[in-house]
Amino acid sequence: MLHLIYRNSKEPLFIGFERDKRMIVKAIEYLKNNQIEAVLLNQRFNEKINKNIITTSGFYIINQRFSKVNEFVNQLEKKVDFLICDLGISMFHLKEDWGFSMKNNHLDMRLDEESLNLLEILNTYKEEDLANIIYQYGEERYSKYIAKEIVKKRPIQSATILKDIIINVYYKKLKKHINEKVVQRTFQAFRIYINKELEELEILLKHLKNILSRDGIAVFISFHSLEDRIIKHAFKDLKNKGFSILTKKPLTSSTR
Repeated sequence: MLHLIYRNSKEPLFIGFERDKRMIVKAIEYLKNNQIEAVLLNQRFNEKINKNIITTSGFYIINQRFSKVNEFVNQLEKKVDFLICDLGISMFHLKEDWGFSMKNNHLDMRLDEESLNLLEILNTYKEEDLANIIYQYGEERYSKYIAKEIVKKRPIQSATILKDIIINVYYKKLKKHINEKVVQRTFQAFRIYINKELEELEILLKHLKNILSRDGIAVFISFHSLEDRIIKHAFKDLKNKGFSILTKKPLTSSTR
């Protein structure tokens, strides 16, 4: 979609923030296949950006968290006409052996090198801390039991072990097998915690008023209720400050 907007815009200036280097490689390749040469502005995560590289038009990518958008916009002394924020992870994170999928043995969950590895957390955190993470970020009702089993089964070395722990806890409680969607709640909880995904979202929303131009538009694509609640609360606050909400209700994939 973005490549179509870019190619049909007059002197377009696009700047993308992506913290995962693996996704930057895929994005540059995709854009190149659509006749767009993207420029990567930093070779290392958190490396200082030279704003003078940016001309009046072009497609630029920054290896950085989107909580830094406000800081960068201030450096450029520009405002954003259109901001789209695609939250969470991509299909590549689940299909590739990057340590995100419960179907692969490899466990990691990091989107950048500054975050903690999931194996470190599973094998070193206190039982109470594990339970809090699983409950707060996964809304998992059996979080205490799962955390207890994690500690008991240490060392945890693969996604398969963690998956089996969750399945066994549910079987003991409900006397029946569960589907992968239920198991995914715990995996999601750790991913959100490790990458501080909700904190990142809150920071971006906090600075949205400063980031957008007078008639600027912001679009957020979310995938679970924790993100939804944060966005709805922030939008309500922005509406009280003079912003307009373009959709009365969130649009879904089934919305026509």
